[in-house]
Amino acid sequence: EIHRQAGVSMTDRLALPRDPVVPGAVTVGLDVPRAALYRRIDRRVDLMWERGLVAEIAALKDRLGSGRYPVQQAIGYLQIVGYLEGLYPEEEAKRLVKRDSRRFARRQSRQFLAFPGIRWLQCPDPAEAERLVDEAARAYLEAGAAPGEQVPTGSGSARA
Repeated sequence: EIHRQAGVSMTDRLALPRDPVVPGAVTVGLDVPRAALYRRIDRRVDLMWERGLVAEIAALKDRLGSGRYPVQQAIGYLQIVGYLEGLYPEEEAKRLVKRDSRRFARRQSRQFLAFPGIRWLQCPDPAEAERLVDEAARAYLEAGAAPGEQVPTGSGSARA
């Protein structure tokens, strides 16, 4: 999946330099409170369920059979197949998808913390994420700030 999306294997991706690919580029990360992130994940799973995730997985299961395809390891697939095969009720499958999605988000958060050069911005309200990034980018460009300098934003200040 990584190779198909990014055009490089995971091994090659890990070997890439950790400096910005574009000189002078700034990588911004949004630090969202865990409780807010989890609420957002739970709402997203509920929405996916309402939009037919179970039917989509059932169709995939019928088409793929018991083969070993990467999609069969995706969050949601195994949990819903367990429900479809009668191992547990639908609500338990949904609970497991939410739990495993939250675990994945925690792993991603830890991985991003290891990347040097990310400028972390506090984002107490995920609904404000796009506005916050736009505001930080404008402030960075207007100030001509060097990495590590304070850049003013409407919600306090952020490091550039």
